[in-house]
Amino acid sequence: MAEIAAIVANLLGPAMELGSYVVTPIKHQFNYLCCFTSNVQNLREEAKTLNDARDRLQQQVDVAKRNTEVIFPEVETWITSAKKIQVHISRIEIDIPKVQRTFLNMKSRFSLSKKAKKTTNFIKKLQDSCMFGTVSLPAPPASIKYIPFGQIYEFESRKQIEEDIMATLRDNKVTMVGICGMGGVGKTSIAKRIINRVREEHLYDEVVMVIVSKQVDMLKIQHEIAELLGLKLEVESISARVHKLRARLMGTRGTLMVLDDVWGTLKLEDLGIPCEKCTVLLTSRDRGCFDTMDVQKIYVMQILSKKEAWFLFKEKVGPCVNDLSLLSIAKNIVGECKGLPIALVTVGRALKDKKNILVWRDALLQLKSGNPVDMPDVIARVYNPLKLSYDSLDNQSARSLFLLCSLFPEDRNIPLEYLTFYGMGLSMFEGIRNLEEARNRAFTLVEMLKSRFLLLDGRDERHVKMHDVVRDVAIFTASKEGRVNLNSIDWSIEHSNCTWISVISKKGNDLPMRLIFRNLRLLLIDNSEEIELEMDDDFFEGMKGLNVLFLKSIWSRSLPQTIQLLKELRTLHLDSCTIDTISFVGELSNLEILCCRSCHWIEELPIELGSLDKLRFLEFSDCTSLKTIKPGIISRLVRLEELKMRGSFKRWEAEEKGKERRNIALKELQFLSNLISLEIEIGDCSLAAEKIFLSPKIAKYDIRIYGKWPKDISAHEKFLNCEERLV
Repeated sequence: MAEIAAIVANLLGPAMELGSYVVTPIKHQFNYLCCFTSNVQNLREEAKTLNDARDRLQQQVDVAKRNTEVIFPEVETWITSAKKIQVHISRIEIDIPKVQRTFLNMKSRFSLSKKAKKTTNFIKKLQDSCMFGTVSLPAPPASIKYIPFGQIYEFESRKQIEEDIMATLRDNKVTMVGICGMGGVGKTSIAKRIINRVREEHLYDEVVMVIVSKQVDMLKIQHEIAELLGLKLEVESISARVHKLRARLMGTRGTLMVLDDVWGTLKLEDLGIPCEKCTVLLTSRDRGCFDTMDVQKIYVMQILSKKEAWFLFKEKVGPCVNDLSLLSIAKNIVGECKGLPIALVTVGRALKDKKNILVWRDALLQLKSGNPVDMPDVIARVYNPLKLSYDSLDNQSARSLFLLCSLFPEDRNIPLEYLTFYGMGLSMFEGIRNLEEARNRAFTLVEMLKSRFLLLDGRDERHVKMHDVVRDVAIFTASKEGRVNLNSIDWSIEHSNCTWISVISKKGNDLPMRLIFRNLRLLLIDNSEEIELEMDDDFFEGMKGLNVLFLKSIWSRSLPQTIQLLKELRTLHLDSCTIDTISFVGELSNLEILCCRSCHWIEELPIELGSLDKLRFLEFSDCTSLKTIKPGIISRLVRLEELKMRGSFKRWEAEEKGKERRNIALKELQFLSNLISLEIEIGDCSLAAEKIFLSPKIAKYDIRIYGKWPKDISAHEKFLNCEERLV
């Protein structure tokens, strides 16, 4: 029996195995049909679980994105898959009610149940793969991001500088580059453009830009650099921070480090910036700091051309500028901004879409007055940055000299000589012993102001200029400090506490009879329009503390008698005045500088001039009527350092025993032991034969001799004669 059983088993075995292959699939298919309800229920449960998991993961992703973190790609893929499954489930849910209503439709019931079962299985696998410890990486360093800025305008004056800087940055030999210019000229804007171009060209691994500002905070700067590099500076000691920053920067192919708004010398090694691995681009309104930092390439940002300025203003103010009634005023406003981008942009925005001509006229008036009180945005965006340049001056003399320049007329080339005269009269220069030292100090201060773009080059090395917008800021600042620049003679305003007053004449205005200015130290009256101004005899009575007086083109044969009351006057400067006498100077016992230029009515120097024992500078240039200087006047001025008489007196006489002279002799100059500069003209060439021993201190001279030389003296001998005997 056992054998029979074995034989039967052997015969039936393959058949039974075949049955299992056939029956199992049939069973699965039958289950799809029979288990429709349970398959749908399982799908809904798993779908809810999946939806909850997806929501939790999405919340984590949202938090990470708000922190600008980088989401892992597999997380994004999982969420996308979950969303697609949800769409698929929604379609199944739509078909379920239809199948339930058609119970005898076995085909639809079978198909939908199968979809539900397979979808459930897929969801389970998807949930099993949702095992993320974290969904993101920390945010990338800001050093690899683009810096957004406003609309780009391709100005020719900027484009060339930009291209030059880019060429320099491509040169691996240059590690220090500087961009300098006055406040508001566009230094930061061009730096941002450079940054984005550098990133587009992949010139550096990383680019970092931080603002240094006037008050340098080394710790703050280090932390900002570290943050932009994605570096955590948890160490507190300076040396440890420097070491960590340096190590981080040394690990790159190269870094462009942009330090914006630098006001003074920065020691990069103290910040942890390795110059061998970093190229440093600095912006500053003080060119002088670049010299102390050994900056290799310096680019100066200039103001916009007239064409560029007009284009920029039109872009900011909008189409209303095309109104013919506003066009002329608009061009005048652009003219007042003098090509300074920040002024053009700010004023343009303030007037944007304004069509009322009265608003435009008022804006022009305020800009001309240098005090836009009703345009606070202009003050904040234009005046404050320029005022900050002034406030940063730690040299009080430089600050005073800057404000002094604002007292001169608009667009005027300001002579350095005048700044020296007035600065000395106001005791502005500390520690100086003579005029030459005062002149050197004035030049040094001017160079300081020019390096900070508060002053500009004049027509030559003896003059400077002030940008009109900067001048407006200076006038505004000076007015707050009791120094007033009046565009016209308007004495109806109360200025009794002022220390400086500058007046520019205008038709229809007269000088007052008498005002009380107890604190007044400087008075400049410029009558360049040559209006007939009359000065009452009591005019100077209320300003007895005056130190500096400048009068230009005063049409009067004599100055008010009360000028003799100015006992504290140290500088008297008369230019193109019609006075015929200066005998009053004898009463000005503290006078140190007396300058008379083009005063054509003066015929004789008064004897009283000889009593000015403190006089250092005496000038009567281009006083064409001056023909008499009595003997003994000039020789008594023993402290005189500079004497200038070009274009005026020529009647020098020889000193002969027993002969009375009408005019000064050349030998009287020998008594001026402090003389260092001499400019005179001699009308008699025979006087060149006199042997004169002048002060050994003389360093500058201009001596011109007129007349007919004897035929037996060669040109070379004439030169030697003048050279050897006169100096």
